[in-house]
Amino acid sequence: MEESQELREDLKFSTLLGKGRNDGEISELLRSMPALEAKKIDEHEYVNSKPKGISLCFKNDILDCVYVYNQHISGYNRFLGLLPYGLTWNNMNCEIVA
Repeated sequence: MEESQELREDLKFSTLLGKGRNDGEISELLRSMPALEAKKIDEHEYVNSKPKGISLCFKNDILDCVYVYNQHISGYNRFLGLLPYGLTWNNMNCEIVA
């Protein structure tokens, strides 16, 4: 039986931050992201999946930051996974920025 290539909705990116690019969970995440594009800027490498609405930033091959996108932002589809801290795409900036 073929393994699903969908991003897990329950994936908590905070548990992946600080892990190396060759870590099993990171490798699994990368395999689940279709249409990968990579862009290197200095010591940062951005691995983007516009169809999944996600961009991973690696600094020296360590996951440093995860960006998720709402629909129609820079050509990305909306990220369909769970947002951190109970946030939703309906939250307004004034509700989020402290």
